[in-house]
Amino acid sequence: MKKSLIDYMKQDILLLSGVMQNAQDIYWKLYKVDIESKITVSSLALCIFRMKYYDASNWPVHIPNKNEDGFLRRAYYGMNTSKSAPW
Repeated sequence: MKKSLIDYMKQDILLLSGVMQNAQDIYWKLYKVDIESKITVSSLALCIFRMKYYDASNWPVHIPNKNEDGFLRRAYYGMNTSKSAPW
């Protein structure tokens, strides 16, 4: 039983490594991005989006200063609008 599980895991690892190698080749050919440098699929997608579609000179991301950040956070949380019944 143990030997068959170990053999199964070895095959599984070999198959997964082949799939990952193919994925790495595809992403390199299409986007020139090495998937080993990305931890998650979402970080890979963001990298590709920024590289292919995002134009930072026309659409820069505004990073608020401390005053603006505080204002936005207070506006986001707002006031408490719930009312408790006194009885």
